[in-house]
Amino acid sequence: MNKQLWTYAFFAYLFTWAFIFTIYFLFKNAVIDKDQLNILYTFGSLGPTLSALLTTALFYKKKGLMKLLGILNFKKLDRKTWLIAFSPILFFFAAVLRYLTPFFK
Repeated sequence: MNKQLWTYAFFAYLFTWAFIFTIYFLFKNAVIDKDQLNILYTFGSLGPTLSALLTTALFYKKKGLMKLLGILNFKKLDRKTWLIAFSPILFFFAAVLRYLTPFFK
């Protein structure tokens, strides 16, 4: 495997698991409750995205980041792709709504 791939994998695991373990530690020490734990866990899924951006910045600098962001052409996506891409965000907002709405408690 090449250096870029190893760097990406390292940072993806580092960001994801460091965040997840920190949130779990806060839960175990009664700093946050179960509902907050469930909501905050979803932010751990940002680890691979942050890792991709950081790895690109480390190896290809600003030019590489601009190229990466240029590849993501959102104008060409159809409705089905948009739904699949943003379904985790929809689940996150459903969890926030459940947490903030007294109807569900």
